[in-house]
Amino acid sequence: GIAVGDGLILRTTNGGANWTVLTFPGNKLLDLHFLDANIGIAVGAAGLLKTTDGGVSWSAVNGSVGGNTAYLLSADTIFVGGSGIAESVNGGAYFLPQPSVPGSEAFNDLGFFNGTVGYAVGEDGRVRRTSSFGDPFPLNDASVLAIEQFPVNPCPDIFPVRVRVKNIGLYQ
Repeated sequence: GIAVGDGLILRTTNGGANWTVLTFPGNKLLDLHFLDANIGIAVGAAGLLKTTDGGVSWSAVNGSVGGNTAYLLSADTIFVGGSGIAESVNGGAYFLPQPSVPGSEAFNDLGFFNGTVGYAVGEDGRVRRTSSFGDPFPLNDASVLAIEQFPVNPCPDIFPVRVRVKNIGLYQ
């Protein structure tokens, strides 16, 4: 398992009995995502870190942008969410902001169900959906979805929380 934190990456290979700690001073790491068992990224305010060996070693991705969340859609395609959404189609060599998403929108998580359908969630219950890999997260009324709020779940292991995205369905 791998976890990120304030300037560090923790890695265990024995269920948490022992941890290896790698430090990255000045980069408050907030999220990580793995494409497969070897290729992964971690994101923080100071940019992206990438591993190709399952998290044994990490290196800074030159030209990357900082953010709250990142998602590897392929070895070359990376989305970073924070103040707006940025995309790289060349493994992080450079990033371009998604023109359909204003930088004033803050995002905390990104995810794709397959190569075309993805969601970005952020502040104030904002959810953006893409169903077109060529133009992710378009700005129109249909792509900004309202979320019904349920009470905070004090026992997530016993009673799973359900979120209803209006007009789409129920998710756990």
